[in-house]
Amino acid sequence: MPAAHNRAVVAWRSAAYPIDVPPVMAALRTLEKTLSDTSEAWARMPAGAQKDALQENLGEVLTAWQDLANRVAARQGLSRGDYAGLLTQAQMLNQTALALQAQATAG
Repeated sequence: MPAAHNRAVVAWRSAAYPIDVPPVMAALRTLEKTLSDTSEAWARMPAGAQKDALQENLGEVLTAWQDLANRVAARQGLSRGDYAGLLTQAQMLNQTALALQAQATAG
């Protein structure tokens, strides 16, 4: 039987350091909640031209959200600036969704 080999294990540990990354995931979760609330408000609207127009606008925002979610999921290789751009887009879409929600609630 071969003799057991002594192996040295070396572990390096550094002090904790903060990683400064734009909070894109938090913004995306906020957007998803807003879109859910907006969709529910739209569903409660009475049938009519206003509901139809809002449906089209909401559909466009949902398509943009899906594109954004796909880009966030495939974020490897994005520069810090590009990743920060995703945060800006999520925030802008959230503002648009809030405006649509206000229309749906008022209508």
